[in-house]
Amino acid sequence: DAFAKSLNKLEDVVSKFGKHTDLGRVKEVSAEVKKLQNELKEAEAKKLLFNKREAILGNPMTDYSQLGRVVKAFAPFANLWNTAGNWTKWQADWLDGPFTDLDPEEMEKELGSAQRTMFKLVKAFAGRGCRG
Repeated sequence: DAFAKSLNKLEDVVSKFGKHTDLGRVKEVSAEVKKLQNELKEAEAKKLLFNKREAILGNPMTDYSQLGRVVKAFAPFANLWNTAGNWTKWQADWLDGPFTDLDPEEMEKELGSAQRTMFKLVKAFAGRGCRG
């Protein structure tokens, strides 16, 4: 019962995540994303544990499809804010850090990955009726 309540709470938080629109708060929102991602991982681990216990006891498996829906709904927001958070970190490192610490191949890899992620996000958010 407590686990069901925690899933409802996670679903509520994720459903309101679209309210974050201020890129000026990227560090704060990225930290919130990481915290929520950890909570979702913990919930997934609990789900597996509960289902294993049910199987051992011969009880019917509880349907935790709500968790899958929450994870799927959160994925575009997590990708957006993680990429934005990475960008601010890279920007500071690349512009303000020692020139000798720059690794052009790693920079190209990171930028390419961020570009692919953003391309996918444009499609994902456009499919939700979001305009940018």
